[in-house]
Amino acid sequence: MNPIEHLQRVRLVLVESDNLLGPRPVISTVHEQIRIIQQLRSTTTGADRRALLHLQAQYGEFASWLHHDGETSVPHSTGPIALSSGLRRQVIRR
Repeated sequence: MNPIEHLQRVRLVLVESDNLLGPRPVISTVHEQIRIIQQLRSTTTGADRRALLHLQAQYGEFASWLHHDGETSVPHSTGPIALSSGLRRQVIRR
């Protein structure tokens, strides 16, 4: 299993955890996974980088929902959809 597949599985487990336990216990882990994805993206190219971009957007959307459901503020460092300005430009171009 490669890191992208692993992070996809982790996201599914986090979704299940949210369903069972609610958003609060899951939020910090989701933000940590976003940081890991950002680090991986900085050293990855090609199709893997695009897959990480897509995965980061999925994690960011999930983080936004968790904060909404838990009525907590979103840390500025990850933002509600966890996109850097360069990443936003890439997503907008698609």
